Amino acid sequence: MISEGDAKPYINGRPLLDSRPDQSLYVRRPHEEDVVRSAIRRSLNTLVLGARGSGKTSFLRALAYVLRSEGVPVAFVEGGAPTDAGALVELISRRVGEVSGRAPDGDRRPGGVLLEAVRGLQSVGDPERRMVVLMDGLPSAADAHALFGRLRDELWRLPFTWVVATDDDDRAALLTPPADAFFELVVELRQLQTSQQDELLRKRGISDAASLADQGNGNPRDLLALARLAAADGSSPAALAGAQLKRRAEAQRLGRPAEMVVAELEASGPLSASDERLLRRLGWTRERAVQVLRQLEAAGLVTTSLQKGPSGRPRKLYGLHDRTPSG
Repeated sequence: MISEGDAKPYINGRPLLDSRPDQSLYVRRPHEEDVVRSAIRRSLNTLVLGARGSGKTSFLRALAYVLRSEGVPVAFVEGGAPTDAGALVELISRRVGEVSGRAPDGDRRPGGVLLEAVRGLQSVGDPERRMVVLMDGLPSAADAHALFGRLRDELWRLPFTWVVATDDDDRAALLTPPADAFFELVVELRQLQTSQQDELLRKRGISDAASLADQGNGNPRDLLALARLAAADGSSPAALAGAQLKRRAEAQRLGRPAEMVVAELEASGPLSASDERLLRRLGWTRERAVQVLRQLEAAGLVTTSLQKGPSGRPRKLYGLHDRTPSG
C-alpha cells in the first residue's frame, strides 16, 4: 500500500499544522474555505461543525496559514485543552497576547470571575487592528454556552472575529439562545468525496490510493486508520472495510451504549474508562463507562492493555480488537 520511494509515509493520525510542509499534504475544501473567509472579511463570527475525525483542526490550521500569508493577525486557540470556561479564557488571553504583543492588565485575573476574565481580554487586543481568533474545540457544551451565550455581549465588544470549530455533539449548546445569536454563520464540514480521499492518500505516499478511497466513508481520520491497517498487515481495503462494518453491526446488537463507545474508540483510539472528555461527551459516570466497556470486552470487540498514567500508576486502556482477515 505504501509506495517504495517513500521512506517516511505520512499516514499517522495527527492533524496537520499551519506549516509549509504540512500544508503540502492538505486537501482543500473550496466551498467551506470560501464561506468562512468571506465571513471573516465581513467580521462575522462563524461556527464550524463536524463529526470527530472530519478534519476540523486541519481545516483551521489551513485557514490560519492562508490568513497569515495575507498579513491578517491570527490567534490559534486549542479550545479542547482547558478544563473549564475560566481556563479557556486564560488560554485565549495568552494566545492573543502572543500575537498582539500586549500583556493583560495587572489588576484583572483571568482565572477569577468569568465575566471579569472576558473583560480582561480587551487589554490584549489591538483596537486598531481586528484579530481573527481560531478556536479548535471547547472544554464542554456547558462551558461553550456560558461563554458564547451568557457573555456574548462582552465578546462582541472585543476587537476579534471568531471562528470556532467543534464536534456535532456541541451543536445544541451553541445554537440554543442566547448563544445562537453570537454566531452569524454556521458551516458544516462535509464528508470528503472519493476524489478528495484519493488525493489525500496520494499526497501521503499511498500507492494503492484509489482502492482505499473507494472503501472510505468520507472521514479523514477513518481513512488514515484504514491506510495504516492496510500498510501494517497487507489486508485488502475491502476486507478492512468489511471488518469495520461487522464490528459496528455487533455493537449495534449489544445496544445503543455499546454503539456509542465503539464510535468513540474508532474516533479517538484506546481510552481509559476515566477519560474526562469521554465521560462528558457520553454524559456517563465512570462506573457506567466501565460497565459498557466490559460488555464490549466480553463480546470480543475490545481488548485491554496497561499504560503508565500521569501519576505513575498503571491505568487500563480499552482499544478496539483487530480481527481483520488478511487478504
